[in-house]
Amino acid sequence: MKNFDSKTTLAISEGYDLEKQHHYVEKRCSFCDCFHKKCTFRLWQVLVFLFSVATIIALLGLLIAMFGPGNKDLKYPKSKTTNARSAGGRLIHCSPVTTDVSPTTTEETTSLNTEKSSPAAAMTSASTLPSTTLTPATSLSTALPSTALPSTTSLPTTTSPTDAECGVAIVGGGAAGLVLARDLLKSGSETNVCIFEKENRLGGKIFDYRFPEAPNITVGLGQLVLFGHNSETESCLFGDLDVEYDGYKRKTRYFEVRGVFGKNLTALKATAFPTLNITPTVKNVSQANSANFYTAGSFLSSYLSPEGAKYFETLYGFKGSYMQKINPESFKTYLKETVDDEVQGHDDARPKKGLSEGIDKLNHSVQNLGGKVYLSETVTSVSKDGSMFVVQTMKQKVKANKTIITTGPTALKKMTGDVIRSITDHEIFQSVVGVPAFFGAAVYSSAWWEDMKVLQIKDSDQALPMFDSSSNCLGITMPYRGRGPNGVAVLQTIGNSAGCSDEWGNILKVSKHAVDQELERALKYKFQRKIPLTPLNTVYKYWEDGFWYFQKAGANFSLSQIRNWAKRPLPGFDVFLADKAYYNFGGWLEDTIHSANEVYKEGWNTPFSWLC
Repeated sequence: MKNFDSKTTLAISEGYDLEKQHHYVEKRCSFCDCFHKKCTFRLWQVLVFLFSVATIIALLGLLIAMFGPGNKDLKYPKSKTTNARSAGGRLIHCSPVTTDVSPTTTEETTSLNTEKSSPAAAMTSASTLPSTTLTPATSLSTALPSTALPSTTSLPTTTSPTDAECGVAIVGGGAAGLVLARDLLKSGSETNVCIFEKENRLGGKIFDYRFPEAPNITVGLGQLVLFGHNSETESCLFGDLDVEYDGYKRKTRYFEVRGVFGKNLTALKATAFPTLNITPTVKNVSQANSANFYTAGSFLSSYLSPEGAKYFETLYGFKGSYMQKINPESFKTYLKETVDDEVQGHDDARPKKGLSEGIDKLNHSVQNLGGKVYLSETVTSVSKDGSMFVVQTMKQKVKANKTIITTGPTALKKMTGDVIRSITDHEIFQSVVGVPAFFGAAVYSSAWWEDMKVLQIKDSDQALPMFDSSSNCLGITMPYRGRGPNGVAVLQTIGNSAGCSDEWGNILKVSKHAVDQELERALKYKFQRKIPLTPLNTVYKYWEDGFWYFQKAGANFSLSQIRNWAKRPLPGFDVFLADKAYYNFGGWLEDTIHSANEVYKEGWNTPFSWLC
């Protein structure tokens, strides 16, 4: 046997004899084998390794026993930043925003002051607000589900604190929200007012647009004018804003009904409606007793005959199933106001830059007075937390003493929270029915439609000629006054409501190009000729969530009941509804103003000082 001293190591082999190896172990390590090396270990090293492993396992077991699952007594201190969000965070005041509109683009110069809301809160800045009149730098090529207007003004993202506090939180940046915010701040009734708007623009149903090819012509894709029969209320607001406006008379000069064309609808009746022996009037219909009828459609069909109902719907009604969704009384109210508008149409007016000029001035006034306006900030819920309201948006949680909701019914239904549920579960709220609208316009290199003398515009005093048709759902087609650079001209191509709006809206959801193609075919039939020019650009707006508002079939709430409920829908709590949907049947700017005034009186005990 070979002798080894204490310093000699043994090579580890596959087999070993413990009896012959007194102090050493000889074995080839499989891991070492991979590297063709020999591993050597002293016995005391192996024992130390095993002891270390056992010690680590014991310590891990002790830690699991102390802090493992099921143990609620955590033995470490809370973070210093815990609850920092609820303790800090408030929105900052916006500094004045200057918006300069050049002939072809919208530029913004914005100076924003920032301040720390708390040691734990991030620095914040409020959204820079663009003009509500969009002037894109490029042509529109794609369609959105609800609108074909992509954002063309780069808006900075609002970096808001996760928790903020407002004296008054206003949900919605339409006319009602802006008017209330301005007057609350201007009167000193409130000093901390916040507006949260889901879109990247303000104005709500007031939506103007300018083609880059014709930047001097303002197209109305929502409410177009200050209506004559509402002129006192609406002009009071625009006068208070120092917005100048001119007369904007319109007159239907040509009709198409069931393939019959002419300048006088009454004369067309005999050919287009040969079985109709009467000529229905709004006065007759609005004064008729409809108490025993469930829907507006059944009332018209019974009172006028089915053919008479078709004739009347061609003039003032809504195609599709909407006439079966609304009750007769709300439709009769809408008819009366529509006819009042026609009778007093000579008093209609419009600012040169569109109604959005008033929205721009309201916006600037709110911000100059210290109000905070957040664009592209969708409110997802409104709930109660003690004495405060909690308004949750996609970006932040806001606490407010009072809350004003200025959105329509469809937007409200998309929100959650106990406050929202209490409102949307109410039978008056559920009685409101929204009816959509669809508007379109195109810019051409020249006014090809003036081949028809009835659509020629001779001077600035002439009422704008309208061509109304029932086929292909185009509705009202109307040229805009004026010419853009190089003589380009703008034509409102589509203007309709209800079922026809849904038809165009569904095509728009496919693509804007699809609407362009269908529009060309529809115009060809309407004008009974090949359209000689391809439009340089087109634009469309689908008001899917509702542009007009009525009461659903079977409901029988009076307007006074609706208004009294809306101005404080939750008795004892400072939450208010301000929108035309909760004030009148139909939907005019006047109704929006009066609804906001009702809220102002209810919550702050005073009417608008400027209201005539």
